[in-house]
Amino acid sequence: MSTKPFKKRVICEHCQRPTTAESAFERWMRLCDILDSSLGIVRFDLDVLLHRYTFQSDGKGSRLIQAMMFIEVKTRGDKLSESQQDTLSLLNQVLRNRKMNMHAVPRPQVENRPVKAFSRKNGREIQLRLFGGHLLQLSGLSPVDSDSIIWDWKWKLDQDRLIRLLKFELDPDDPDKEPADLFRRRSQPFGQMPRLFPDEEE
Repeated sequence: MSTKPFKKRVICEHCQRPTTAESAFERWMRLCDILDSSLGIVRFDLDVLLHRYTFQSDGKGSRLIQAMMFIEVKTRGDKLSESQQDTLSLLNQVLRNRKMNMHAVPRPQVENRPVKAFSRKNGREIQLRLFGGHLLQLSGLSPVDSDSIIWDWKWKLDQDRLIRLLKFELDPDDPDKEPADLFRRRSQPFGQMPRLFPDEEE
């Protein structure tokens, strides 16, 4: 069997020792021979799917606009496997509502326009901005015990900036943009499609 042993660990709140964070279903799937990774099936959990569903206000009044992104969290300096990088890179690219500019060279550029989606909670269509995927690397087990907090390989954060990112107050694609102008009405200028990994092809 070529499926790798389950490595994700959490600290037990009772004994304070590392233990696996694998559910019974995840363990069953990992041990199922006909779902083995050698057959081309890779399964891993996404750590955080973040959804902001509040009303936003601007000079023209209130409107309903929401934001969503997923975050892969690596603790204690763990690294992504090659297959994980490939899967997450593909997911990052498709989970963005960015419209391609067909005339851009040398590679397609994008404009971040919200899409309309039906919200069961609100009983109506809302505007949704999808910011794809992001990687959060912690030197410890959480931001509290981490000396190093790295966002998308290159941005060094403290807890306050991380919290602002998770509230979508900073641009997930460029946390140095402050304050984030993520919910403005007018069209945003074209930019390049954000990549989840620094070595992806230009």
